[in-house]
Amino acid sequence: MNFHVPLPSKPQHLQSLLREDVEALATLNLPAGKWRAEWLNTKTGEKTKHESFQHAGGGSQVKSPKFYNDIALRLTRQD
Repeated sequence: MNFHVPLPSKPQHLQSLLREDVEALATLNLPAGKWRAEWLNTKTGEKTKHESFQHAGGGSQVKSPKFYNDIALRLTRQD
């Protein structure tokens, strides 16, 4: 799952629309179980934050670390 800073269609001055220190809050509908969330820098592939959590099922919120323009979330179920 990737999160991007929203941009208008075909911006002429892209650099002026880029943002730093952005955070995302995602609500995900997950089955019950143990999960691991890893936030990845989309430019380097480096993990910037990770956490494991037990979930009872249904809606679950995950919050990203601060990022520059976009970030990826890798969510895996742990057995």
